[in-house]
Amino acid sequence: MVHWGFKYTNPNKPVISALLFSVCCFLLDSSPMFSQDATELSKTKKIQFSGSINLNTNGISPVPAFSLDKPSIIGTCSVDRKRLSFNPELAFSTKGKPWFINPRFTYKALESKKFDFSIGTIYSLSYSYPEVLLESELRSTTELEHYALLQSTSRYQLSEKIEISLTSYHGFGLGSASIERGNFFILGGNFNELQLTNNFYYNVIPQLTYINLDGDTEGLFASGTLGIGCKKLPFVLSTQLSQSLASNISPEPGFKWNVGLTYNF
Repeated sequence: MVHWGFKYTNPNKPVISALLFSVCCFLLDSSPMFSQDATELSKTKKIQFSGSINLNTNGISPVPAFSLDKPSIIGTCSVDRKRLSFNPELAFSTKGKPWFINPRFTYKALESKKFDFSIGTIYSLSYSYPEVLLESELRSTTELEHYALLQSTSRYQLSEKIEISLTSYHGFGLGSASIERGNFFILGGNFNELQLTNNFYYNVIPQLTYINLDGDTEGLFASGTLGIGCKKLPFVLSTQLSQSLASNISPEPGFKWNVGLTYNF
């Protein structure tokens, strides 16, 4: 799962945000499915539906530089029909404030037994809550920024449970967004459901991420997620780690980590 929600601070620009439109799209697109039997639906329309809800102690974006730094709830879902997918992502703080909302449409352009290549578009809305001085008192305000992104992902299946991937995002700020353009490249691996015991398995997802914002701000990050699950339960207990390797982002992102519980459906 790749998402683009973030909070970014540049001394020469306001605090970033970006990502909202997906709630309506998600409800309109998915609501008919909940009134039908899943088996009947798959036979008549060949639509597949899946998703996850993650509760964690510290919101870390898939692009590690852009983090909430507070406990968060992240929900994702996927509505797939043939090669076309609708994949909205919604993230909130545990106090109910929106963090980012990412509606995403993806088309699988190439597909074979071991390799696939997909392209996608994202309309991203992101929220931040800077404090400003009003009437001699610091008050929290809400900022919302809009971004459009183009995405491409190449995946190669090394074995049944191991794959490598390269994902790129090219984003453009809309309206008064504080970032005009951004480029992101994520080289990742996915070691999925490796056997731990007869009943338990573990997942390992290492990533190397490079970001460039407006041509003058860049960073290289190493991150990874380790999860443990039970084959009989739809839950995964995980921890996510992120460390900046080289960056001129201010303030320096440094090291981040969290613990989370994910429910898959």
